[in-house]
Amino acid sequence: MKKIKILLSVFILAAFFVVDSFAQKYNKENVKNEEEFKAKLTSLTKQKADLTMEAEQLEQDIEKVKKDKEALQKYEECIDELYAMVGATRADVENFRNAVNNLNGKIQRQESPKADRQKELNELKKNKISALPEFFDRVHNQMQRALDAWEGATKEITYTVVRGDH
Repeated sequence: MKKIKILLSVFILAAFFVVDSFAQKYNKENVKNEEEFKAKLTSLTKQKADLTMEAEQLEQDIEKVKKDKEALQKYEECIDELYAMVGATRADVENFRNAVNNLNGKIQRQESPKADRQKELNELKKNKISALPEFFDRVHNQMQRALDAWEGATKEITYTVVRGDH
């Protein structure tokens, strides 16, 4: 019986050491996991704060852009102001556009006489509307180059053969 008590005491003591060892190991793993969790939580909290600040900055930028957009002049108003600078109305510009297109067609088809087309082009160049960006290159450069490249029709040369010609 004494041996059983000793054996039982040793067994209980051994069980206690095993449980204590297991508990320490489990506690170390929990501490390690808890430290990792806290580090991850700290990292995510900082990331959230950074993203919140960035979102607030972007919202401020959006508001600024909206205010800037409201302050901008409307496109139609800009066009009217541009036309007013050359002393023209929308109707004047439309008439000029039609004249340019008409003359350009004549030049492309090489409708004779060439001197008349040059005269028409010179009249268009004198008009202040030709200074508008829409027309400048076309009237002052492209159409003039096309007119310069226009080769006049060769004149028909006739000769009557007379007796004695070879």
